[in-house]
Amino acid sequence: MKSTPNTGRNDLPPSVQWIGPGQVRVAGFKFDGKTTYALIGPKGDVKCYVLSSSEVDLERYRSTDVQIQGTLTYPGDLRGIGVMTASKIQVVRDR
Repeated sequence: MKSTPNTGRNDLPPSVQWIGPGQVRVAGFKFDGKTTYALIGPKGDVKCYVLSSSEVDLERYRSTDVQIQGTLTYPGDLRGIGVMTASKIQVVRDR
């Protein structure tokens, strides 16, 4: 899957924020040629898709409960689910 401009109502400027808690799982597709992970909430909902960065290697956190900070964008081809490039991650001890 490639990043494409969004012309729908989810076309928001990128914003830095924390999302979680959730569990990191491989999403099963690549976004802009990168392995894409899903942050899955306690009820099984996809909170966002997440890409690793030079600061955070998400592969190390697979199946771990975390909160993730990063830049969130809303590509039009993902049905309103945001894509975050991770800049910080915190392991959640109690959920």
